[in-house]
Amino acid sequence: MVVLAQFIFSCKLPEKVVQTYLGDKDGFYQWNQNSENEFSVSYYLIVGSYKTLSEAEEIKNQLSVKGYPAIILPKTKGYFRISLGTYAYKKNVELVREQYIKDNPGVKPWIYSH
Repeated sequence: MVVLAQFIFSCKLPEKVVQTYLGDKDGFYQWNQNSENEFSVSYYLIVGSYKTLSEAEEIKNQLSVKGYPAIILPKTKGYFRISLGTYAYKKNVELVREQYIKDNPGVKPWIYSH
């Protein structure tokens, strides 16, 4: 778990990326990431989907206590999804997924992109 968190935070973003916090709306953190190439995050490692926000918040808090950078994505198709971070590159999210599975045998996280 600690190794996963270290990996996530040690990933380097492309040069000249500007990350701007847009505020907290309905309990969700919103970020705007831009560069000269209009860089944007497009991959998420989904570790759970829940019908209610309270269920999602409970699991998010449990993951956060364990050191995971859990976030709740806005409700889509009736579910709140919990992601372990956001990623610009598919390879990065795949590496994090592999490590999460090693640290948590039996789990089946999946990659969501938009």
